[in-house]
Amino acid sequence: MDLELTSVRKAYGDVVALDGVTVRAAANETVAVVGPSGCGKSTLLELICGLTEPDAGTVSSPPAALMPQRDGLLPWLSALDNAGLALRAAGISKRDARAAAHEHFAAFGLEGFERARPAELSGGMRQRVAFLRTLLAGRPCCASTSRSGRSTRSRAGRCSAGSPARWPGSRGRCCW
Repeated sequence: MDLELTSVRKAYGDVVALDGVTVRAAANETVAVVGPSGCGKSTLLELICGLTEPDAGTVSSPPAALMPQRDGLLPWLSALDNAGLALRAAGISKRDARAAAHEHFAAFGLEGFERARPAELSGGMRQRVAFLRTLLAGRPCCASTSRSGRSTRSRAGRCSAGSPARWPGSRGRCCW
């Protein structure tokens, strides 16, 4: 399914984040959105992933998962349980979610930190746990990057600019 936004407008009070935005991308096409802080990049990704609705215009998109700039890890859960959270939300048992997440910990440079709480992890490790959680959701994912994005891509990602990749066992692909 193609992605299409037509004449989209989104405002937060008096602040207009997007106005008149039209974008079309074919299935498996990689698109990069670049711009200064505050120009609406994250709002655009939230619309594509169905996390918010436009004030005007239309959005047609296949289901997608968003990996935001902030890791969103729950401080009371271990790294392993945070990584498996999307699976738990999908109804997978805690044991199976942990097993699925643990299978990838070494590849993500997280081996030995399964029981660590987020406060015990470095910023890069936290990003990798969040990235693994996003990939385990099994949907196409959109990742918004910040300064730590390069580290996440180089250590954990099979995805890089211009090179979408399929996550083993997922129905989707990942893009940066």
